[in-house]
Amino acid sequence: MTDGLQGAAYNSSHVYCTNKPASSFGALAPVMSSPWSEFLASSPSSEGASQPRGPNAELQQLQDACVVHGLDDEALIEATGPDAEAFLHAQLSSDVRALAPHRGQLSTFNSPKGRVLATLVLWRAGDGFLLQTSASVAESVCKRLAMFVLRSKVRISPAQRLIRIGVVGGRAAQTLRAAGLAVPESDFDL
Repeated sequence: MTDGLQGAAYNSSHVYCTNKPASSFGALAPVMSSPWSEFLASSPSSEGASQPRGPNAELQQLQDACVVHGLDDEALIEATGPDAEAFLHAQLSSDVRALAPHRGQLSTFNSPKGRVLATLVLWRAGDGFLLQTSASVAESVCKRLAMFVLRSKVRISPAQRLIRIGVVGGRAAQTLRAAGLAVPESDFDL
């Protein structure tokens, strides 16, 4: 579904997150069949580098530099198939039909009584949708959504073939461009 996905997943106050196949990171990261932590372990360390002292120095360093971090506390769920849009429109709190290609929006997945079960960021990508939620509830959301598929032609599954990174700091856009990734122009752009 997301093989042609280019660019960053969303921009919220200069925090860039990207959903790209692991093989597309080239020099930024080796072909990854391992978790983000192994990538970090293989990266050059900053031993011997001067560390900022105090909150003002840390803030200044963040504004002048770029920090790349894993988004391991979030998980992605893929919804694909010809009925994916209608199915998600009926199950989620947001207007899925109005979601433009390569755009995202906030949404919730609720119980029949209206109780929020999960908050989501929903993207229309390729021939389906990506739902980002907390990793602690992703499995139960995936199972519960799959329970309601019935006769709909939709497939709900974890999106495990994608890695997610966050890039923040004054040089975040420059770092994304150097890695061959597009910089989103507004919040929730892919």
